[in-house]
Amino acid sequence: MRKLPLSIFLHDPYTDPLGAYRDRVLLPILVAGTLLLVPFAINSLLHGRLAAGVTTAILAVCYATDSWAIRRRTKPPVPYPLLMLPTGVATAIAVAQVGVFGALWTYPAVLACYFILRWRTANYVAAIIVGGATAMLLMVETMGFVIRYVATLLLSIGIMNVILHVINELQTELLRQTTVDPLTGSYNRRHMQSCLATIAAQSKRSSHPAAVLILDIDHFKQINDRFGHPAGDAVLVKVVEVITNRIRRNDYLFRMGGEEFLVLLPDTTTEDALKVAEDLRQAVETTRLLEAECVTISLGVCGYEHAEPVDTWIANADAALYQAKKEGRNKVVRFRPANRVASRATEITESEFA
Repeated sequence: MRKLPLSIFLHDPYTDPLGAYRDRVLLPILVAGTLLLVPFAINSLLHGRLAAGVTTAILAVCYATDSWAIRRRTKPPVPYPLLMLPTGVATAIAVAQVGVFGALWTYPAVLACYFILRWRTANYVAAIIVGGATAMLLMVETMGFVIRYVATLLLSIGIMNVILHVINELQTELLRQTTVDPLTGSYNRRHMQSCLATIAAQSKRSSHPAAVLILDIDHFKQINDRFGHPAGDAVLVKVVEVITNRIRRNDYLFRMGGEEFLVLLPDTTTEDALKVAEDLRQAVETTRLLEAECVTISLGVCGYEHAEPVDTWIANADAALYQAKKEGRNKVVRFRPANRVASRATEITESEFA
């Protein structure tokens, strides 16, 4: 089965594992950095190191300004990536003016990369800092010291990459547990709500079409009763495999509960959605899912009307699905106002479609 993407609606955990928590992580770092840099800026100015004092003071002001904005929950005036510019300049000046003592500042500068920048970008910037500092130290320090300096700095970079890798793995697993149905591998109902809201909002802004298919496995209760629940679970998994392999990579399949699924089709008109639904219906019908008998599905199709709430959109597709069941199952029905049902309990009983 084609593996479903984790999500297009959350931060990419590999390129930016700390993205969703950057403000929370940076606030104490920026506050601590401000408090520590101010005395060093004053000391440099008092000892006549004008360049070091000014750049350190500028860096402290940038840190203080952004930390204050984060505290007030407003947009930081200095974009996070730009914080590395005064950080790098201040570090370079410190190395040039005081040699080995200035080189000590490259350690927090390199570590700051991994909290301020995306993971891959942080590695590139860290490599530039290491290379520049090494070149400067080679002119004033012994080779033995430089080798030890580079080795310890690279070890620090390696430790940070290990930490970010662990965070990435934990985030990925947590994301799977909260968004993916453990039996079928499709997305779950919780993730469905956020995805539908996102696609609906995008559709309103851009006027692009969108559609949903709600499908139900016909006579699924009888499958469980006759062949057992393990066979029923196997049918669910195989139906998901068939559907996943026939929809586009930017379409999304959700398990709503039991044997009912929803397919979200962004940038798809209702007419095209009907073609997709019919293709899925035929694919399931012609695939051997049970040895003893044919398994079929019924589908309801509904395009998104920009003025309606998401709940109404889903209710309309659900009404079309139940109309398909009333008409004999194993068919596709497009939602029309006449198909609307007031209540499943009053118009369609479970015994009627068991």
